[in-house]
Amino acid sequence: GHHLMVMSASKLARSLTAYYCLSLSPDSISRDSPNYLGKLRAGSVGGTSWVLYDNGLSSKDAGGDAMLLRKQLLAVGFERNILGAGGPSKLQVVLPDGSLETGIRQQSAP
Repeated sequence: GHHLMVMSASKLARSLTAYYCLSLSPDSISRDSPNYLGKLRAGSVGGTSWVLYDNGLSSKDAGGDAMLLRKQLLAVGFERNILGAGGPSKLQVVLPDGSLETGIRQQSAP
């Protein structure tokens, strides 16, 4: 069959929590690459909550320019089903609030 590469990810070892760099290219997975999409970061040590950010800058690096700030695209949280009974784990996905009339979503910066 035909394979289509959509996105690549690489775990960064220097972070205290799980942190993945997302890229459009399997060959250049870094924040400095023009193919950089954003990052997926675990919000807890156990990896039960995750936040997806775009390719914007941290508040320290943006120098007060709100247009350059990294934005939260979504948050995911789940509860593990340890015993395996009663169905799969519970999953909750949170998207930033947006307007149905204009199609413009509100910005949410970390």
